[in-house]
Amino acid sequence: MGKKFLVALALILSSCATLKNPVNFYYALKPLKKPEAPEFYLEDIYDGLFTGYDYVKNEFASEFLDSMYTVIEEQYRKELLELGLPEDAYQRREVMKWALYFARHANVKINARLRRGAPYLPYIKRRLKEEGMPEAIAYLPIIESAFRHNALSRMRARGIWQFMRSTARKYGLRVDWWMDERLDPYKSTDAALRYLKDLYNMFGSWDLALAAYNAGEGRILRALKRSGGNDFFDLKRYLRRETREYVPKFLALVLVINNPEKFGTNIIMPEEKEQEFDTVIVPRQVNISLLAKWAGISEREFRKLNPSFVRWATPPYLRNFAVRIPKGRKSLFYARMKSTPKSKWYRALAHRVRRGESLWTIARRYGVSVYALKRANRIRRARYLRPGQVLVIPVGPGAKARYARRNRKIKVTGKGYHRVREGETLWSIARAYGVSVKALKSINHLRSSRIRPGDVLKLPKARGYAKRSNENGSKLSGLTLKKGYHRVKKGETLWSIAKHYGVSVSALKRLNHLRSSRIKPGDIIKVPQRRISYARKKNKTKKRGYYTVKKGDTLWKIARKTGVSVDKIKKVNGLISTSIKPGQVLKIPGEG
Repeated sequence: MGKKFLVALALILSSCATLKNPVNFYYALKPLKKPEAPEFYLEDIYDGLFTGYDYVKNEFASEFLDSMYTVIEEQYRKELLELGLPEDAYQRREVMKWALYFARHANVKINARLRRGAPYLPYIKRRLKEEGMPEAIAYLPIIESAFRHNALSRMRARGIWQFMRSTARKYGLRVDWWMDERLDPYKSTDAALRYLKDLYNMFGSWDLALAAYNAGEGRILRALKRSGGNDFFDLKRYLRRETREYVPKFLALVLVINNPEKFGTNIIMPEEKEQEFDTVIVPRQVNISLLAKWAGISEREFRKLNPSFVRWATPPYLRNFAVRIPKGRKSLFYARMKSTPKSKWYRALAHRVRRGESLWTIARRYGVSVYALKRANRIRRARYLRPGQVLVIPVGPGAKARYARRNRKIKVTGKGYHRVREGETLWSIARAYGVSVKALKSINHLRSSRIRPGDVLKLPKARGYAKRSNENGSKLSGLTLKKGYHRVKKGETLWSIAKHYGVSVSALKRLNHLRSSRIKPGDIIKVPQRRISYARKKNKTKKRGYYTVKKGDTLWKIARKTGVSVDKIKKVNGLISTSIKPGQVLKIPGEG
């Protein structure tokens, strides 16, 4: 065995404790030999940089990296200088780590994203050249959004340049309920370049400008003050992890794109051809579907050209605004626009407010949010809603049919449904129909007991009532109890009901599956179908088998009178103790 092999084996065995991932351990067991080409063991070095095993300290890996550094093209060094970074910035460990990562996943992380951004890259590069900014910044959306125009971050940043709402408005992008210009690749590009240029003028170098673009100006200024340095690598320890990796990741991406052959990857650059379209001027608010029809394309294709329109129509406040259509269709568009009556340009559902209705009930009826209703009708406070007022319902033209289909399933005036009135609660409705609140919530998929006037509730099959005499009402007077059920009246308790029907409380609880003795007026409980009559006068009840307890009676006295043992009386009446009360009816086994 050679000396170098033994040294390498010793290094591997000494580092086994740090290689927790079995895949990395497999790579670590690969024999190391002196590299003959730049592609030598890229995976080994990649795994080492990410797992903590310091391959860079290995003499063969160091030799490989040195050979790679010497073949980096002059073009990349030039771009580093344009970015305000030293020529040897790519030799940083964190930059090389990401370079090897991009090289390993080039098809997914670079080629697919370049294809997605192909329609916009020529425009971005042209605008960078006009602004005198480094061309490498054109690849920043690959890291920001993967060139997805509708990308949304966890911090609610949107678009290919991942603008926050406040920053977008600051740089002239319109962001409201009707439209979001962060989604427009062309308008957001102009705003992003202005923002980056302002950051460069503030910090004096592109690495700090890029870091501020990710983290915000204030965070970078504080980090500079704490570190006392003047470039990104001096202050990275004072930044959060996302920003610490942001600039090295961007530098590594540019390195791999400019030197694919040195990393053994195949970077496919898209064709440098700018997307072509015509721009037409529209004087007033129009439905998006009608604009697409005028252009002779589908609504989906129209929205792809004009992604900033996020509703079913253009905003009502826009006048003489520009929209994009496919190349060569301008004359067709204007001809169709002029031939369409202006009364048909904008259509939406309308709703006249009835007494007792609120924004919440109207929004629920049409399947939209309260916020959408308020924005579409410019309502600042919901309490200003008045009966007779006409509201615009912010849904597309097809919503009327969808609404009709949905409401055909709910026959409000028919059997099995109830429309909530003012003052009603889920408990009062359950009481009126002889069902439990739990059953009502279950059949209507309600998470809480919160309901509002105008809501339509589906009713479960009532257990305690016969036929309803008044279909449209919900009062108890219109309902008839079946035999074997009892409606709890005010002042009644489970004990008094048990006494009335000649049964024990525990028997009633078992019959109704009650865990406690708590009942409320209006509750429907099941009782024995054969009602037991008993006298209210001074023990005049001579009905065989029952005895009404008088004042001063004890179980022992009653057992003596009836000739039955105390234990038998307790057993047949389900009594745990010998405690009894005057007026209580006891069942007497045998002769009474």
